[in-house]
Amino acid sequence: MKNKISDTAAFAAWAKEQITRQGYDVSGLRSGGRSRFAEDSGISAASVGRLINSGDVKDIKILTLFAEATRNPLGEVLVRAGILEESELRAVQNPPPTPHPMTPDEAADALGIDDDLDRELFRNTVDTLRRRRRRSGGQAAQN
Repeated sequence: MKNKISDTAAFAAWAKEQITRQGYDVSGLRSGGRSRFAEDSGISAASVGRLINSGDVKDIKILTLFAEATRNPLGEVLVRAGILEESELRAVQNPPPTPHPMTPDEAADALGIDDDLDRELFRNTVDTLRRRRRRSGGQAAQN
């Protein structure tokens, strides 16, 4: 099991480094960099302090603003903050291939549509929806 204190301390050090790389001096309370970064990023000064002092920030909105302000991928920030495991991020970024989509007849079977006329109506409806989707550039029809 990971040591939460060392993980948050490592995140705090990394966050401080990222803010510094953006040109903010966060070396001390009177350096002005914390308040400037807070104002420029939209993160409260208290949250900026928590980011660089303890690293114990779990609020997704704050971490999203931090990622944008420091030009880091949100996924990397979430992993470093301990919100996601690297394996979870990889699973989202590289999902396994989807199985072959169901045919209209397989869908009709799964739905219990066994009447020949109902199946024909179902297939025609699916075909119409597919044509509409192709015409709209792959987007679902909007009402």
